[in-house]
Amino acid sequence: MPNLQALQDWALVTPQQVKTHVRIDNDDDDDLIILLINAATKKCEDHCRRAFIQRSVTENRIGDGGNILLLNKRPVDTLSSITLDGSTLTEDDDFTLYKEEGYMERPVGTSFWSADITRLSWTKGAKIVITYTA
Repeated sequence: MPNLQALQDWALVTPQQVKTHVRIDNDDDDDLIILLINAATKKCEDHCRRAFIQRSVTENRIGDGGNILLLNKRPVDTLSSITLDGSTLTEDDDFTLYKEEGYMERPVGTSFWSADITRLSWTKGAKIVITYTA
């Protein structure tokens, strides 16, 4: 019987490991086993906010008006790109990336001409696309 489910590259175990552990010696339930492996791996990663197997992640987010953007996976190995409403942002100029903690922060500063504090934000309602390796 052909497998209808595809095991994700980032799955934490293989179907054979599961079948050995629970003493299944046929392929009748392989699709169900693969489905459960994928679901369990995703649930573990989401709960821990970690990618246990390094891979590329693309997040499509909507700005909330705050200056902190918490990423779904951490630690961040490399940041490939980030756009805010289609405009590319530059690390250190437009935001600070905290790789181990898995978040980005927009800068706070003061104007040369006044003591007013300037705080950049992840513009409320703006489309943010982040691609990174975690």
